[in-house]
Amino acid sequence: MDLSSEPVIEKTWLDIGKGFPESRETTRNSDIELECEAVGSPPPKVFWLKNGLPLESQISIVTNDDSMKNNVIFDKFGYNGMANVKSKLPIKCAQPEDEGSYTCIAINRGKQVSATTVLSVIGTNPSVNIYIESLMTHMFLRACFTNYLLMKIDEDSKVPRGSCEYRLSMFSLKKSKKGSSALIVNSETFHMENMGQHISLPCRAVGKPRPQVTWFYQQGKKIISGKKFQVSSSGSLIIRNLAWDDMGVYTCVAENTFGRDTITTFVYPLAEEEDESAAEES
Repeated sequence: MDLSSEPVIEKTWLDIGKGFPESRETTRNSDIELECEAVGSPPPKVFWLKNGLPLESQISIVTNDDSMKNNVIFDKFGYNGMANVKSKLPIKCAQPEDEGSYTCIAINRGKQVSATTVLSVIGTNPSVNIYIESLMTHMFLRACFTNYLLMKIDEDSKVPRGSCEYRLSMFSLKKSKKGSSALIVNSETFHMENMGQHISLPCRAVGKPRPQVTWFYQQGKKIISGKKFQVSSSGSLIIRNLAWDDMGVYTCVAENTFGRDTITTFVYPLAEEEDESAAEES
């Protein structure tokens, strides 16, 4: 039998979502999210570049994440696993300086893929213009009652605190530091791994104040860190010694005073392949 004719199955592979657009367009002062998905074995890491350089918010992920150093993540955890990773890049109150080329890069052991989209920021969000006009009317009528005025703006216009429109109501065209709703920017939709291995399910959330991350299993059972499960400081859920009973849907909830975000990850344990020599002896 000619073994050279047999197909070769790669254990390490990586692909990036085909739906990543070549260009995106948004209006000035609007919020927009760029989203990227990658699937591979071992589970990939995903991060973003702007005009070829790491974004300030991403630098800590690339340089300080222990799992990225010397591929430690692939030594501590299962090597044959597979996962679909989803990454979001939020851009709040878009301004002309936010224009540029945004590249999503996915890497795993020995492989790297990427996709780029060009973001354009045009005009001004019409709703913001209307809101500013309404604001000026309020200012003219109640100039002596500033505190009362701001409270009325909140009540009358129902503009959420932390939104771009609310920031403009403070007469600041700069990006606000007041606060923003919790948003999960890195997660997995599914994760498959051999039983007996450790796995890490990411749930990295951003927002101001910093969101509180909580994990739940199946029918809303809250997960408490212990010998089996551990929630890391970055929000990831580590499951040790994966077993068949661990199969199911895991829910991550990120929440702060401005709002909450939720994702789910389906975990499927795989039966480890028998060692060929052991199989032959039997």
